[in-house]
Amino acid sequence: MGCRTLRRATTRAARRRRCVPGRVYHVSSRTLFGEYTQQLMAQSPDHAALFWGAVGRAALRYRVDLIAGVALSNHFHLVVRPWTATGLSQLMQYVKARTAELVNLLGRRRGAVWTAGFASTALLDDAAEAIIFRYVTAHGTKDGLVARPEAWAGPQLIDALRTGAPVRALILDFDAFRAARRRDPRCPIGPYTSAFSVRLAPLTAFVGRSAAYRAWCNTQIDDLIDAHAHRQFLGMPAVLAKGWQHRPETLKYSAPKPFMAAGPDRARLIAEATAAHRAGVEASCAAIAALVENGRRAAAAQQPEGYQWTPFVAHALCDAVGLGPLLRARAGHPPRAAA
Repeated sequence: MGCRTLRRATTRAARRRRCVPGRVYHVSSRTLFGEYTQQLMAQSPDHAALFWGAVGRAALRYRVDLIAGVALSNHFHLVVRPWTATGLSQLMQYVKARTAELVNLLGRRRGAVWTAGFASTALLDDAAEAIIFRYVTAHGTKDGLVARPEAWAGPQLIDALRTGAPVRALILDFDAFRAARRRDPRCPIGPYTSAFSVRLAPLTAFVGRSAAYRAWCNTQIDDLIDAHAHRQFLGMPAVLAKGWQHRPETLKYSAPKPFMAAGPDRARLIAEATAAHRAGVEASCAAIAALVENGRRAAAAQQPEGYQWTPFVAHALCDAVGLGPLLRARAGHPPRAAA
């Protein structure tokens, strides 16, 4: 590792997010300046399917279960269950990169689409999972946009949650579509997509109980529709009339909580998770310190369970002879092809 990487490794804090394999997480991200770029995904069912194509492909690649999700005009929410320590970060990196590329292509624009990073909350018990499930599926209706959550024209999973059917997803051949668009600016996107299906996973309390989960999902969705039946809704035409380039004057923001529990043992679960997190951060810092001190001889240096190397350390390690392949595997990166 070079001097600059050593200095950064010793002065910067370790990554604070802990990803415990098999635990359910609520993740979200917002567009830059709150711009309504995700309305491009609501312009046709194919555009919404392209969003789920990015999510589904990332979920398969990085071993993450998709449970629920929705994309509104300027942000999206996912409820997921990663099975590796790096799965959560890799999923969000892939989804944000692919959807940004898609937005720029559909909107004929350039530049960043999403804000840096993402918010995540670890759901520690079944009650917390149920609360977040209701919160995510209520989007569109609880905001006064559409009377029923399935009426939202953008990416949403209500029909799949109600019936258990797979989610329709599309993968776009970006290179072929760009080449075709250069020849004909009005060429349709359909011929350059391929279809596949994304299966949703259940919440923890319903693993192996698909019929009960379907009934529970329908009850939750019907209850939220009834709870908002008295409201006046804008409707999709009025929502889309603002245009995908619209930037709201003010943005709602609330600091995400790292952990959430809502059952009778919530205090104990949050205290235990917080203590484990602090101990893990200390161990992660110690692993980086050992790596810096011992250099290439630190082949035994490992991050504690649920943590990962910071990007600048991982990238520097990947260039080290001999140590590179080992640490690339630990960081969750695929092996490099031979030159």
